[in-house]
Amino acid sequence: MDTIYKFSFEITDMQEIEMPMAAQIIHVGLDPSGTPCLWAEVDPYEAPATHRKIAVIGTGNPLDFGHDYTSARHLGSFVQVPFVWHVYEVN
Repeated sequence: MDTIYKFSFEITDMQEIEMPMAAQIIHVGLDPSGTPCLWAEVDPYEAPATHRKIAVIGTGNPLDFGHDYTSARHLGSFVQVPFVWHVYEVN
């Protein structure tokens, strides 16, 4: 049975987040303490984990994902006053 897990991340251009391989990201935002997080549906008994590349881009900044920007998938956007951040998964 799937369970929703929370994965915190930093506001930085590119990073990797470890999560189960089949995790389905369902939301991006700030948790109650103001920490940027991804929420994902995961099977807690699924063994293989993977590192997923996440890019965080501020409004008005270039979409610079490196050499293969066409594979980026928008996961969501959130407000952290005075900024609006846009989160992408990059393959």
